[in-house]
Amino acid sequence: MRRAAPFALCLALLLAACGAPAATEGPSAAAVEAHWDVLEAPEANIANRKYEGYAGELIVSDGYGPLVPYIGGESEGGYGERTYFFGLATREGLIVTDPVYTAVSRLSWYDTDEGLSFSHDALVLRSAVVRETQPPENPYVYTGSGNYDDRYGIAALDGSWYTGQIFTYIISTCPLGALGVTASGGAVMISPGGEELWRWEPDALPLDGLAEAAVSWYPFETRGCWMSYTPDWMADPTPIAYVNLSTGEVQSAVPEAFAGGAGGRARGYFRYAGGTVETRANVITIRTDSGEEYEFTAEYGEIYSHYDISGDRLLLSGRDGTALVDFSGRELRRFTDSVEFYRLDYDVPALLMRADMSVGEDELSTDIRTTIYDRDGGLLMVTDGPADQFGDRLLIVDGDSYRLTDLEGNDLIRLSRWAAADIPAEE
Repeated sequence: MRRAAPFALCLALLLAACGAPAATEGPSAAAVEAHWDVLEAPEANIANRKYEGYAGELIVSDGYGPLVPYIGGESEGGYGERTYFFGLATREGLIVTDPVYTAVSRLSWYDTDEGLSFSHDALVLRSAVVRETQPPENPYVYTGSGNYDDRYGIAALDGSWYTGQIFTYIISTCPLGALGVTASGGAVMISPGGEELWRWEPDALPLDGLAEAAVSWYPFETRGCWMSYTPDWMADPTPIAYVNLSTGEVQSAVPEAFAGGAGGRARGYFRYAGGTVETRANVITIRTDSGEEYEFTAEYGEIYSHYDISGDRLLLSGRDGTALVDFSGRELRRFTDSVEFYRLDYDVPALLMRADMSVGEDELSTDIRTTIYDRDGGLLMVTDGPADQFGDRLLIVDGDSYRLTDLEGNDLIRLSRWAAADIPAEE
């Protein structure tokens, strides 16, 4: 493995901070002034690369293993809005792409009957392209970021296949995969393994107004392997069509998946990824899918409806704060402030976090300070910026660096933070 050249890192962050999609080849060295004193810090930076040149898109390969995102740049827009830019790396911290994506997430879907989110072994990659014309203002429609339109691609979690950034929107996800509207105005259903299940050509869309409706989340609802379509949802919330996501067939009759009410949590009972939790007064009963049952009385004051579970840890929120307990009912720690599990939809048990937000000196921006605890409630670290858990890795923004670490906080990637370099914008 080789350490990233300072110029390559500088160029990657410069392109990412612009918010535009990266070209396959960067500008000449004469176009960029490199601040070597900022970027050349081998004792602090850890930036080992898979490929020697600039990597502006995912190169398909069977040799990566599971990929994870890392933060490599940021851009601050109006009203204190801040966008972070992400690249992809191996679990061991080997950089596979430069930070060319505005978001990286697992391809997941919500099961209304179970009240749970589930994830496929695939990634959704969001990037940006320059917007040719500004869309009309509509407070009910998300229209992307400023002068840029969103593009989405779907890739295998291990990078063994990749659709490219061909979608303008992903409008439905389910156990079968994802349905996306393409830049040409058609639609394609992609399976969790990367196969095309079916396609609607732009001149043969069976749903009127699909391309226009796709800019809003509201016209589409997915239950099981069916999607409802309600294009004029503000005037009439009744769906006009239902799509069988396994075949692409459209019907007006209400399918069985939509015949009953939406599922989800009932009061005092909910399903989690591994079993069920039931509360009766202060008695909590946990039944795992593998057949174990645990029951205990919670002596933590009045318990509200806010309780979450990850692995073999339970968070109970009440008037006396939030209690972290194990399945025997033993209190591991009491928090006076609200804490949360990082992730509830991955197989890896989640750490705990508390994000404190304060208004910046300009009263337009906000500063985030994140406190991270281990699964027994012990203090792991405090960061100067946001942090997130992706599987068994942490993405961290500190005061002077972007970091990818393991769950113990050991650095796998560490990059000097562009915003902390205090370089004039024109340079």
